[in-house]
Amino acid sequence: EIVRLSYLFKKFSPKLSYVFSAAIKIFTYKSLPAKVYIGDKLIEGDFTIIAMANGRYYGGGFQIAPDASLNDGMFTVVYAHHMPWYKLLAFFPMVPSGKHVNLKEAIVMKCDKIRVCYDKSYAFNIDGNIIDTDGTIEAEMINNAINVIHNL
Repeated sequence: EIVRLSYLFKKFSPKLSYVFSAAIKIFTYKSLPAKVYIGDKLIEGDFTIIAMANGRYYGGGFQIAPDASLNDGMFTVVYAHHMPWYKLLAFFPMVPSGKHVNLKEAIVMKCDKIRVCYDKSYAFNIDGNIIDTDGTIEAEMINNAINVIHNL
C-alpha cells in the first residue's frame, strides 16, 4: 500500500515519496492475516509488515534488514505482528537507520526459502514493482546463481 501511494508523490519529491506515504499510512493501515512459511517454520497471525530482503535497503534508502548480506546465501526476513498506530509512530521512523530491528515488535529471521499466503488477492512490492497475485508468493534462494564481476 505504501509503494502504490508513493507513486502519487514521486513527481513532487522522488526522494521523500516513500516517507510521505508511510506517514499517511500509519494512521489508516490495517494488519492482514497471513500464513508465513520461513524455511520450514510456519508463523500465522495478523501482520503489520513482512519484508524479505537479500540486501539491507529498500524504498529509496530504508534499511529494512540491516544485517542482510548479498552473499550469504540467505534471505533476511523482518516481520512484525499487528501493531496499533501509536506503536507504528515509533517503529517506522526507525526503519531508515535500521534501528527498528531492536524493538521487541520486530522479529528477524534468516532462511533460504519463504512463502507468504494471504486468504485473498494481494499486491506484493517486489523491488519497487507492484505485483498483483492471488495472495501467495514464494521465493527460494539459489546459491551462486549470479556472478558479479567488478573492479576493486
